Amino acid sequence: MSMFEEARFIECPPGADGEPAPLFRRCFTVPEKPLRAMLAICGLGYGCAYLNGKAVSEDLFIAPVSDYRRTLWYTTYDVTVFVQKGDNVFAAILGNGFYNESLHTVWGMDRAPWRAEPKLIVQLELEYDGRTETLVSDESWLCCREQSPVRYNQLRSGMVYDARYPADWNQPGFDDTGWPHAAVSLCLPGGVFRECLCPPVREDRLYPARRIFRNADGDWVVDFGQNLSGYIRLSVCIPEGNTLIVRYTEELFADGTRNLSNMDAYYYGCDFQTDRLIGSGKPLRWSPLFVYHGFRYVILHGLEQPPEPADISAVFVHQMVEELSSFSCSDETINRLYACGKMATLSNLFYMPTDCPQREKLGWTNDAQASAEQMLQNFAVAPLFLKWLQDILDAMTDEGALPGIVPSHGWGYENVDGPVSSGILFELPVQVYRATGDDAAIRLAYPAMQKHLAYMAGRADPQDGLLDYGLCDWAGPFERPELAPTPKKLTHTLLLSKFFGMTAMAAGVLGHGAERKRYEELAQVWREKARAAFIGKDGRCTVEEQTGVAMLIALGAYRQLEPLKAQLRTLLEARGYHHHCGMLGMQYLFPALDICGMQEEAYRVITVPGRPSYTEWLEHDATTMWEMWHTGDSKNHHMYSCVLSWFMKTLVGLRQAEGSAGWQEAVIAPYFLSALTSCGGVYRTAGGTFMVEWNRQDGGVRLCIEVPQGVRTLLVLPDNMTVKEAAGQTAVLPAGRSVWLCHIKGDEL
Repeated sequence: MSMFEEARFIECPPGADGEPAPLFRRCFTVPEKPLRAMLAICGLGYGCAYLNGKAVSEDLFIAPVSDYRRTLWYTTYDVTVFVQKGDNVFAAILGNGFYNESLHTVWGMDRAPWRAEPKLIVQLELEYDGRTETLVSDESWLCCREQSPVRYNQLRSGMVYDARYPADWNQPGFDDTGWPHAAVSLCLPGGVFRECLCPPVREDRLYPARRIFRNADGDWVVDFGQNLSGYIRLSVCIPEGNTLIVRYTEELFADGTRNLSNMDAYYYGCDFQTDRLIGSGKPLRWSPLFVYHGFRYVILHGLEQPPEPADISAVFVHQMVEELSSFSCSDETINRLYACGKMATLSNLFYMPTDCPQREKLGWTNDAQASAEQMLQNFAVAPLFLKWLQDILDAMTDEGALPGIVPSHGWGYENVDGPVSSGILFELPVQVYRATGDDAAIRLAYPAMQKHLAYMAGRADPQDGLLDYGLCDWAGPFERPELAPTPKKLTHTLLLSKFFGMTAMAAGVLGHGAERKRYEELAQVWREKARAAFIGKDGRCTVEEQTGVAMLIALGAYRQLEPLKAQLRTLLEARGYHHHCGMLGMQYLFPALDICGMQEEAYRVITVPGRPSYTEWLEHDATTMWEMWHTGDSKNHHMYSCVLSWFMKTLVGLRQAEGSAGWQEAVIAPYFLSALTSCGGVYRTAGGTFMVEWNRQDGGVRLCIEVPQGVRTLLVLPDNMTVKEAAGQTAVLPAGRSVWLCHIKGDEL
């Protein structure tokens, strides 16, 4: 269908105080049931559409957020089932979303250049035998604010719903007498229409109330036992005109009141994570519109009696991406961390990888760069990444700069930018290509990759040629998280060498042989800069920090491994195997330990008790991963979830072969960790489904493997293990299921 050629963006004139969400209606008549009815819609900020009173889709938060000056994401639906012969009505309600944020925050969304009244564009094509009729949004549509039950909505604050207003405004037969005509929008955002092809955001599953109790304020507290993104579903009857206040929170103080860890300071003067329901005196089953929250608990103010457990649930809302892998082992700490990481990931998928579902809901690129590999391992996020990659390209300035958040209205190009953030431009296309074998993301991003490399290199210090700008090794267990002890000249110079290497790989995929060679040479140049500046004559890193040493090892910027290996061991021992690195260093710590053959030490880092550690989170009953290595701030961040990749690649031992894409070749090299008696994982890759399970028995290990057809798979055993069937430490695995009995070398076979 040709897109929006005759349709116009329409809007409703500003209404009463409180920003009621505008309602739209368009009655139309069809002479017969159409063979096919296709709807294309873009609602700015968010739209919910109905045909004859029924929602056209379960999708939420349409249209997806973007830089509306560059891209306008629209969605299409087959709505044939909803259109009936005779009279019909199309109806829609619009929320503000990021398009019309009125909140005064440090991120300045209220000053976005695109900010304007919510608007709607619709095209409905009705196909009959031999002809097509089209219904489009224009000034013939009717609109109204005064009768809207949604009296206020701000995505990062909450919603006010007044049940006294008509709920049947979207139904056929509703009396819309007196509704004015919609206005054709004159203030247009200017972006190019692009169809959003990634999985939608929808309601996933319900979590029942685990316990309900009264707090020190006399309010009812509902504990759902799980931190998540979403909102509540509540069956309630509130006296007419009375208000139920629903406050969401991740934590409670000892007296049951709300502990926001000071996150509400960013929303001074407005509600934070709060919805309001004004009663009509009639029973109602209710959830808010156009908002979602991050929470484990809700506090209900305005109810004399507690809700029945059957009448209240937490609704988990996120991008409906398929799960690709599963993992479990005999260590419950590891299993809980794996579950926390996956839950935090899903809680932060909303048409972009967000940082957190409660405080910001922004597309922080540093967080996503840290988690991209495990996201692709655990979930089918490639289509979402392709959508977000377009947003990243939209954010690039003419000079080649990128911000720390995407989409951006202009905030984030200073202080929170730099390679720790903008590296996402390289990670996404390369990681997607490796995971899927599809080069679409590389083809889309390659020119921008070249441009941004030139921009970054141009920002090197003219005195020493090293790179030093933007975000540091952020959020580590340091006295001041924004002042990481590892100098940016070390971390960022190494990152730039990595990005030159990734661009070289992309050039090779696209058949640009000369450019590949040039970028490989530049990668070596920048690696040598880091080596010369930060590796001493003794082969050790001149910076006594885990991040610096781990990055030098993991990125291959050394001539001798042993001095760095010994240094990394010493640094870990000095802190009792507690990590002392931020979200950047953590990405390289576990790969570095693998390179050094220090998997047992990696396990100690993961499971060591006390602060800082993953274990401390679990001791505080964490059900998602946290932002910081203390008890404040957000409790639902994914940026430290890189450890999930280590579980699959090292403990299960399943990884793609070097140089392979789309899982044409695989390696299974499990590490039989001494603390584990069993471990296993299943991974549905682009090449097929793998299964690896191992169990200790009779002094050896029973290894069970399933390999898909058509994937060349190599089994690699630890140096101290052997099997009868292998000539050495390796064997090419047959397709299908095989069982291997591994013995310690020297034992009787």
